[in-house]
Amino acid sequence: MFALWALPDFERFKPVRTLCEVIASEAGPDALVGYYRTAYPSMVFYLGRPIFEYYHQNEIETALFSGKEVFCVMTEGEYDALKARVPVQTRVLASHPIFQVKLNSILDRVELPHVVLISNKGGTSGSQ
Repeated sequence: MFALWALPDFERFKPVRTLCEVIASEAGPDALVGYYRTAYPSMVFYLGRPIFEYYHQNEIETALFSGKEVFCVMTEGEYDALKARVPVQTRVLASHPIFQVKLNSILDRVELPHVVLISNKGGTSGSQ
C-alpha cells in the first residue's frame, strides 16, 4: 500500500523524462545528446536515439567544440566548473532537483542538488 501511495510522488525527483521532453523539442537529428559524469541510460528509451556517456573533461570539451549542437545533462556543480573552463557559448535549458538520501542533508534541511540540461544551441549572452 505504501508503494502505491509513495512511488508516484518520487517521480518528481526523476529528471530524465522531463529533460528528455525538452531535448526532443529542441535537438536536431544530428545533435549530440547525452550526459556528463552522471548516468541516465534511460535517455535512450525516452529519445530513441544514440546517447553519449562522457566522464572525462576532454570528451565534453571536444563535443562542445565540434560545431554540432550539443545537449548534455550534468550536475549543477559540474556545469559551474565547465563554464569557467570552456569559452563556448552555452545556456541552461532546464534544471531539475535530484533526490539524494543523506541523513545529514535531511536533518540540516539542505536544498536538493540539481541537474541541468545545457546546450550550445542558440543563446546570445555567453555562458550562463
